[in-house]
Amino acid sequence: MGKKERIERVISERVVGEKIIGSANPIARGFRNVKKEIVGAFQGIFIGFILFFIAIWVSCADVERHSKEVNKIEPVAAEQAQGLSGLQVVTGSTDLLDKIKAPNVDGYVLHYNWEKQEWNTWIETETYTETVIKDGKEVEITKERDVEKQGWKTLEEKSKYANFKMGPITVKPEGSRIDLKTESITKNTGINAAGNDTQQITNYTKLPSNLTVLGEISGDVISGGEVFRITTLSPDKLVEQMEKEEKQAYMTYKVIAVVLFTFAFNLMLGPILLLTRLIPILGGLARTVVFIISLIISIVLVALITFVVKFWWLLLLIMFLAAGVAISIGLSKKDKEPDTAKA
Repeated sequence: MGKKERIERVISERVVGEKIIGSANPIARGFRNVKKEIVGAFQGIFIGFILFFIAIWVSCADVERHSKEVNKIEPVAAEQAQGLSGLQVVTGSTDLLDKIKAPNVDGYVLHYNWEKQEWNTWIETETYTETVIKDGKEVEITKERDVEKQGWKTLEEKSKYANFKMGPITVKPEGSRIDLKTESITKNTGINAAGNDTQQITNYTKLPSNLTVLGEISGDVISGGEVFRITTLSPDKLVEQMEKEEKQAYMTYKVIAVVLFTFAFNLMLGPILLLTRLIPILGGLARTVVFIISLIISIVLVALITFVVKFWWLLLLIMFLAAGVAISIGLSKKDKEPDTAKA
């Protein structure tokens, strides 16, 4: 059985509704389009303000810097980890406690996810609208179409984890982030009673002979924690990897904030940009210029918010110093004023 590609084809179509929009006269249609654009532009202002405040929130957001905490932890060999508690970095050789075999895989595995799939045919009904000219009127027609689809459907799925030992420490990996190589096997299992092709997909991870486990130890068992990772990386490389991931996540927040601010500014300026369409050539240029300026302002704004969030204490100190200097100058001026009463 060769590789099957998902198939879709329309088998029937019907009209389920019609709505007269108005006259098909070009002038009337033009006025309706202008009205629609004006309403959309003013609705865009409201959406723009929402995006603006969301962008501020995203700009202020930070990622949890678990790497700093982990970097302070002294890695410990599994043989010396007995009796410890709290977040620990444990290294050592491994030995499976649960002898789990994944379907269609030789040997024991640390984890597997198995799916049983059937190549099936089903029909879905889709609804869509289109605008046509009919009897001098612009009409919005609502249609339904039945689409026959063919593809793999999952009939059954199961997943299992195997507990393992590292010296005296038991590791229960379910719920952890397993940074290990995952392999996949697809097995064709013939035609079932319904006459459909079937297959089984197994994604599995085998247990390496040596691991580094980051997690909470309680009663010589690692089974969770705020950070729970299983990897073949050394403790130092693990910290480096965590730092890299945190920096990437941090920069992703900033990029999202810039995009949100840019869209917000463009939406809030929607009515003005709408007017620029009256100028055929300059209109497009004006919208491009507004977009570029919005992008630049967004980048500066995100940088400014990031600075304020990171160094708020410095700004507060400067404000207190400025207030102190202003009070001091005011008092010194008051002392220098001539005593008119004595004169």
